Amino acid sequence: MCQNFAFFVGVDDPHIIPSAQITASSYYLSYYPRMGRLNGVKGWCQKTTAITDDYIQVDMGALHTVCAITTQGKKNGSCVKSYKLSFSSDKSSWSVYQEQNTDKV
Repeated sequence: MCQNFAFFVGVDDPHIIPSAQITASSYYLSYYPRMGRLNGVKGWCQKTTAITDDYIQVDMGALHTVCAITTQGKKNGSCVKSYKLSFSSDKSSWSVYQEQNTDKV
């Protein structure tokens, strides 16, 4: 299904995914969820590293088959080291992406 994927959903483009569709559980100072776009100047940052279940959420506006995800750290090399991907079709029932019945980290 994903062998020859070349379609990008458009998270880097606010004309395709509006900023209001990028939310998060928290954010630090001016590192708003909308700053989590690819190729942005800053990035999103959680309010505190003491909370391990913080998240950034992107509403893609329609159902998509996701074949790959791109993440980007800061220029100084700091970045998220691991994460889990959750998905939902109704924004209330969430499932964690799994491989061989194990949460993929």
